Amino acid sequence: MAKNINSEIIEDFNSDYELPLADALERGVEDKKCYNYLLEVGGDYYVGFTTQSPDTRLTQHIEDAKNGSLQKIHVALRRFGFLNEFSIIGEYKNEILGLVAEITNIKKYKATLNSTIGGEGNKYKVVERKNSLNEDVFFVQSKEGKQNILLK
Repeated sequence: MAKNINSEIIEDFNSDYELPLADALERGVEDKKCYNYLLEVGGDYYVGFTTQSPDTRLTQHIEDAKNGSLQKIHVALRRFGFLNEFSIIGEYKNEILGLVAEITNIKKYKATLNSTIGGEGNKYKVVERKNSLNEDVFFVQSKEGKQNILLK
């Protein structure tokens, strides 16, 4: 039998301060415009998430590459003389929707320059876990602790 999480039952959260994705979305999340972007370098792709201006985020990637970062995307930028194609592939009304879209877009674009499946945000992290039926489902973790999880 599925268990619904009531907004008053904060003590039921596990020690990682997480909720199943559906419960997190039902509970509500602060509106915060965010973006997914696609960065193509040498025929390979990187999908990113940002709450900043996408142009600002691209500039940061280039600066990190110039400063010797060893992330795959930064190594590729140096290899190809910083030549790239950059585009915004999605705009979202909150961080959780943007993070789920990032995970989906990394898979969709076969983004080999990403080092992870994505889902790491400013206030939240989307992770894959087993549910009570032993299925892989997404959970949302709050980076702000139990008392602040997903409260508008």
